[in-house]
Amino acid sequence: MASIQVYRGKDVGRTFPLGDDVTLGSAADVAIPIVDPRLAARHARIVRRNADFLIADLTGKAAVAVNGRVITGERKLVNGDKIRLGLTWLNFIDQGPPARPAQAASSGPAAPAQVGATAQEDRAAAILGILDTYEILEELARGSVGELYHAREKELSREVAIHILPPGLIGENPGIDKKFREEIVPIAQLNHENIATLLDFGVRGPYIYYTTEWVQGTTIRAAVAREKKLSGVKALLIARDVARGVAHAHRKRVVHGDLEPDNVVISGERVVITDFGPSKVIAEITSDGMTSIGLAGNFEFAAPEQCKGEPATTLTDIYSLGILLYFMLSGRVPFTADNPYALIQAHLEKAPEPLGKFRKDVPAQVERVMLRMLAKDPARRFPTIEHVISEIEGCVRDLELLKVATTQADADAEWLLEKLQWMKSVTDAFQGWLRGFECVQVGEMSGDKRYRWIRLLNKGWVRWAIPLSIAVIIVGLVAGTSYGLKFLALKVGLKVPGPP
Repeated sequence: MASIQVYRGKDVGRTFPLGDDVTLGSAADVAIPIVDPRLAARHARIVRRNADFLIADLTGKAAVAVNGRVITGERKLVNGDKIRLGLTWLNFIDQGPPARPAQAASSGPAAPAQVGATAQEDRAAAILGILDTYEILEELARGSVGELYHAREKELSREVAIHILPPGLIGENPGIDKKFREEIVPIAQLNHENIATLLDFGVRGPYIYYTTEWVQGTTIRAAVAREKKLSGVKALLIARDVARGVAHAHRKRVVHGDLEPDNVVISGERVVITDFGPSKVIAEITSDGMTSIGLAGNFEFAAPEQCKGEPATTLTDIYSLGILLYFMLSGRVPFTADNPYALIQAHLEKAPEPLGKFRKDVPAQVERVMLRMLAKDPARRFPTIEHVISEIEGCVRDLELLKVATTQADADAEWLLEKLQWMKSVTDAFQGWLRGFECVQVGEMSGDKRYRWIRLLNKGWVRWAIPLSIAVIIVGLVAGTSYGLKFLALKVGLKVPGPP
């Protein structure tokens, strides 16, 4: 019984059985509907011919990849193949034909099924041998260039992440185990708070694996999904910490080559790059230059030179960090397309949309720094990651000063408002006092003799002179009292406090 299972995407965890002829797409009326904004209504087709399953791209836009390679025409699927459609990754599972009855099994040819079962058993046994010293807690990812597990090391009782490269690499790529060791040793020398520490690596039979520190936290992708857009200061501080980890690696002559939101974890106050894997070995696994970008072949964060099939450099990491910063500030990647080729073209030719289209509170200086990081020509980017750190820290200082100034302005405005309210209260009281005089004037005009004695107070200048005189008297009394007390204190010999 054959099926496909979604292991990355909005439908993660769903399993779809395969019939003789099924269509995959975003339309509701296809045999296998998948929730993915990047999919066409009828995106791909899987047909069964005899005992084989074949997949074909229905879009005509090179929008289907198997094991990291874009397919043209039909492609035969084998058990364990990884299919990518848009943003969705699927695992092809083929358990072979149903078991025959015991009577028929002895007479019919069953060699192919037995070989397939033996291969699966050997692979499971080998993996169990590798993981024998670990307790597997969960499977985190399964892709064309390996598997990732969250586990606990039994002897030391510590949690780790285990990366297992695909089986058969050593047989298919002679000398790759030696290259793996040569590349993993410099990574093992990385010791920085912003990099997940490499703990162990090895080769067991046909398998290559390595373990790294387990970092509990939230990935940048999850943080952006929750908050939509990160605040300017928060995004810059995260980018700065990522840049610090990358700078440490560059000083050790190690290039990451695959910075993306899933590879950076926010753990409390710590920001950690979690996957400094053997990128050259991975590139050799996926010898096609187009598919050598990261464990998932994510072109959204790839630099133009990577899209051309060129090797990653320190300037490549600067470009990817620029896209990461854009993603945190805007909540989206700068370039999107329906298929990998169009996405590559966007990286090579298009300019990112201005951040002002998505938010208004990002200073021009931040966007200027980010756009230089995203220069198409590597020579036009910042020459080193240290320059990026310096620029980002300058932006952080400016934003923090702006925040302080804004807070002080708000406090001053609140104080002024309180004073205006007080003055309004005094004015209202004074107006009430004047209205009292007006009532006296009305009483006098009515002929009532009781009000005639107040005629003088009805004069305009008197109305202002009286409160002014009262104020002068009060000030005089206060000043006189103060000086009088000081005089008495001197007379009796008391020490009068004053300026030094």
